Amino acid sequence: MIGTAVLALAGKLVPGHVTVPHPELGLFVFVPDEPEAHDVKAEVGTFVRVRWRGSEGFDAEAEIIELEDRERWVLSVPQKLPPSQQRRSPRILADGAWTLETEDADVLDVYDLSARGLGLEFPAGEGPAGVGEHIQGVLRAVGAASFEVRVECTNVRPYPDGERLWIVGGRLVIEDDAERRRYQETLADLGA
Repeated sequence: MIGTAVLALAGKLVPGHVTVPHPELGLFVFVPDEPEAHDVKAEVGTFVRVRWRGSEGFDAEAEIIELEDRERWVLSVPQKLPPSQQRRSPRILADGAWTLETEDADVLDVYDLSARGLGLEFPAGEGPAGVGEHIQGVLRAVGAASFEVRVECTNVRPYPDGERLWIVGGRLVIEDDAERRRYQETLADLGA
């Protein structure tokens, strides 16, 4: 477990390295690279996803046990996630800059996005909740291009800041190859 790692926390990525694993106590120490550069609100009891050096995805999860300061995090020994819970590509928070206009002219706020998926905001209890349902429309970013997409719903998760909204997550399908490349380039420009 010693070496570089990336933690995913609240939609943000925190690169760093593991310095002191202690399997007997069930703990390890994570030291973020450039801690002042990361605007992440880490709290004791929060679960983070872990991507190890050489891994393509976030395949483990650990709990923050103690925060000595912004520069040393004590975490529980990571538990391997089953494939259904692993993120296939890193997500970025939309921060109000992305929307999806559906075929019915409804405009939905995008919570987070990645090369392979979207999280869409709905009032709790509304929107598609079934696996396999889909939403077709135009994905738009403020000041950027638009993309014709289909979102194949895969999950519903709670909204982090309250019970008024929930997030419907799904696999993103962009049929046109040129549009798909342009979308991935847009995400790369945003740091994803």
